[in-house]
Amino acid sequence: MTILLQRRKRRENPEISKGTDHLPHHEERTMRSFKAGVICIVSCLTAAPAFADDVSISAALGFESRYVFRGVQYAETSIQPSVTISKDGFHVGAWFNLPIG
Repeated sequence: MTILLQRRKRRENPEISKGTDHLPHHEERTMRSFKAGVICIVSCLTAAPAFADDVSISAALGFESRYVFRGVQYAETSIQPSVTISKDGFHVGAWFNLPIG
């Protein structure tokens, strides 16, 4: 029901962006995602010394001028942190897109 109302609003008012900025509580969800991402990265990096030598942990932090997914722009500027943990050819990773602008 909510999606239909949002589509109707978009048709009636084409100035509404097609991103997620018009959704209710967008900023609150963005901040929650940002906090979750930071906590995940910090906890993975602080746990690194507890692993054996054959485990490798890598982290990356990217800064992007815009975030586009399937042809729709969702954010202007964003930070994209990622963490990968590898052991014996098995890899586990996490990637986040955190809009900041």
